[in-house]
Amino acid sequence: MRHIARVCALVLLFALADAPHHMAKPQSPAPSAQWLATVEARIARAEYAISGTEPQAPNRAHDLRIYFEANGVRVVPRVATSQSWSWQLSLAGYGRESALRAPGRARRAAHGNRMEYRRGDLIEWYVNDEQGLEQGFTLARAPVGS
Repeated sequence: MRHIARVCALVLLFALADAPHHMAKPQSPAPSAQWLATVEARIARAEYAISGTEPQAPNRAHDLRIYFEANGVRVVPRVATSQSWSWQLSLAGYGRESALRAPGRARRAAHGNRMEYRRGDLIEWYVNDEQGLEQGFTLARAPVGS
């Protein structure tokens, strides 16, 4: 992370060095350690963000790439190799054992490193971070049946 911030700072310095001599170069103090730590933390969090028209996110801590497909998630190695593998997970049903319901069509909604599969009263969610990929469910009301 620190290398990324330093590379960005060096690129800025080189760009300023190439500025025409008649332009005044800004004189500013070196960034503080707190500022640099804040920038590095933001970059680290951004590395787990979900993006793209076919939503996906890297997970550097576990060397994974997660694809958030229409019916569930697919996990593959972050960098594909000739011996790559793939793992998929999709919700087949929910509710009480005596009254299982099909999950229905999902509306996906990504927010930073969180993906939600909204299915009416059911929200299936995933959070991608340094600890891995966490899955959870939020029900608007208790399932029918006993």
